[in-house]
Amino acid sequence: MLDAGCRPGAFSARRLARIARRIEEAGYDAIAVNDHLAPSRKWYEAGGHDAYEPFGLMAYLAAVTERVRLMTFAVVVPHRNPFALAKSVATTDALSDGRLDLGVAVGYLRSEFLALGADFDERNELFDEALAVLRGAWTASSVSARGRHFDGLDQVLAPAPVQLPHPPLWIAGNSARARRRAAAWGQGWAPLSIDDLGARTIRSVSIPTVDDLRRAARTLRADTVVAGRDPAEVGLWATTSDSAAAGRDELDPGAHLDHLVELAELGASHFTTTFHLDDTDGAERAVDTYAERVLAAAGLPR
Repeated sequence: MLDAGCRPGAFSARRLARIARRIEEAGYDAIAVNDHLAPSRKWYEAGGHDAYEPFGLMAYLAAVTERVRLMTFAVVVPHRNPFALAKSVATTDALSDGRLDLGVAVGYLRSEFLALGADFDERNELFDEALAVLRGAWTASSVSARGRHFDGLDQVLAPAPVQLPHPPLWIAGNSARARRRAAAWGQGWAPLSIDDLGARTIRSVSIPTVDDLRRAARTLRADTVVAGRDPAEVGLWATTSDSAAAGRDELDPGAHLDHLVELAELGASHFTTTFHLDDTDGAERAVDTYAERVLAAAGLPR
């Protein structure tokens, strides 16, 4: 995964196209983009980053790549009108020929909610209501060649998403509520490996170690059974402290591969690798190094 957040001015359109093609050629599965529509200056100056509007960015990346999947990690659902979000998702999925994965989250920056006119205290309720609207729009029973009709409304979603019944939904967040959402109707759960300080920052629950993630994965499987689904239907997208190992010269490929095996054994189906994109050449070297020392060593196709 490519985290498309970067320091100010790091990536022009030409540079983004260059690094996206390199990621695709190196054999990675997906490029992930984050979502900050109106972050506070305090957040930005304390280590925040530039962030393109995610759906515009993914449409651009779709135009310069052919195979690699495109993912939001994660779009803050309560920031947006659900009908406008349904349209953005359907458009991006269509323009990418069905390569979109939609990571969704409730959000954590109170000041960003205020700037966007969204209710921070009601964000969980807004999230659930919006997802019900989104899933209803994408799976509406009345479908024509021109698009899908929203049940109970005289509105049409046209074009409809290419992927049926809708693009895969990954539920981001460490809380029990996020995990239960993934178990009930998501294609996967995408928690973050963070300590207590990180958890306080994003107003969530800490999952600092692999053992903690293993316990969370067992609970996810139990929640999935309670929801009446096969646990094999619900993926786990792991983001651990090794996620930033890709750009480090001191990366130990053997130890890192052992780490990935451990994650797979606890039930992880996907793993996030983060590259620092402060300069194009450095990012390309990191992409190539990780592909050569990890992907090739694991026998993954390139």
